[in-house]
Amino acid sequence: MAAPPPRSRRTFLRVALAAGAGGALAPTAAWGRPSPPVAPAVQKITVLRVPGTFYRPIAMNAYDDAPKGKAGSVRLVRVVLADGTTGVGVEGYARIDDTTVEGLRRDVLGANPLAFYRWSGDRIEGVSPDYESVLRDVRYAWLESALLDAVGTLKGRPVYALFGEPLRTRVDAYDGTLYFKDVELRAGPDAVGRVAARIREDGYRALKMKVGRPYKWMDEAPGLDRDIAAIRAARESVGASFTLMADANNGYQDRFDDGLRLLRETAPCDLHWMEELMPETTDRYRRLRRATREEGVHVRFAEGENALWDADASIQRADDVTTWVQDGLVDVIQPDLRTVGFSTVLAMADLAARHGATLVPHNWQSEIGKLMGIHAAMLRRNVRFVEDDRWSNVALDTSDYRFRDGQWRAPDTPGWGIRLTDHYDRFA
Repeated sequence: MAAPPPRSRRTFLRVALAAGAGGALAPTAAWGRPSPPVAPAVQKITVLRVPGTFYRPIAMNAYDDAPKGKAGSVRLVRVVLADGTTGVGVEGYARIDDTTVEGLRRDVLGANPLAFYRWSGDRIEGVSPDYESVLRDVRYAWLESALLDAVGTLKGRPVYALFGEPLRTRVDAYDGTLYFKDVELRAGPDAVGRVAARIREDGYRALKMKVGRPYKWMDEAPGLDRDIAAIRAARESVGASFTLMADANNGYQDRFDDGLRLLRETAPCDLHWMEELMPETTDRYRRLRRATREEGVHVRFAEGENALWDADASIQRADDVTTWVQDGLVDVIQPDLRTVGFSTVLAMADLAARHGATLVPHNWQSEIGKLMGIHAAMLRRNVRFVEDDRWSNVALDTSDYRFRDGQWRAPDTPGWGIRLTDHYDRFA
């Protein structure tokens, strides 16, 4: 793990929000709607960029310009309440700009943190209508990660317990770090097999590997052949009982026939799902689903992380899931938890379950994102896995979580069950 920078070198967000004399108060409850319990108001929101590391150097994927390496950084979010209670979360793909700052000043500072939710006794039933404009909007929903940590601390309960009784105590995880190691090393597909074997030795029972080499890293025919060979090498290394997924990062967006051949020739490898074979447009996936059925190729399709990018039916709100699951276009919905928000993901999982679909939250380069996925999986049976990017953040102590036999166990400590390390415990 990289050593943390000295205090004098910390880089803060240009605008830190603090409630002053003119801070807005929470909207009043509508007539007939019970008011939430009184709680210390949201006083300050701060965002800080913090370094971290992957457990080993990560190669490139279909769209990267270079290997990702081992070191990087992520922006943490901290909410401070009037009594000093704090909550820590993480920024999603939505970036904070001047418009975001103004929206948070108007709707969040000075608000009762419990008023963001509808409560049934001591359990959260959903988002309060007064705050749907914040927690259901992908420009702001990242704030919920820190808000729920603060609410959990106020209530003395882990986040999952705020929403109900857990349905499981352990959550299956898959390692999501097997990128184009063969391309990085200028080696053959055996390089992919060796990394897959190490992942299994590390105790994982599932992994997701990257494909999509023809997009930019290799010529079309050799790249397709290498994708097929890499999947076969991984399967041979981990064995038949191991769960293996693949993610193309839209690497076959202009190569429909090649993508179909990839699915056909790797069918004996029994991929649990193929993720992002091409951009998430309904026309593409209707054509793809029809073609695989005609060829007798059974494959699960996974989509949904691109809430902020161009798509004819991006998944931002719970109702957006319907477009994809009601006609069986995809089998696995993958919203980015940090971006669309924890409560929205639970609502998406409920809707997906009605159509027999599963939901596996997307996560990348975010330790808190992984922990949020663990809590979601404890609350919904169709949240089948947590995506484990094996990223550690120097600001966070997550030692209360336990990993064993391919599964994560969450602690029963308040909030997300994390602590800021000594160097960062007063970062705002």
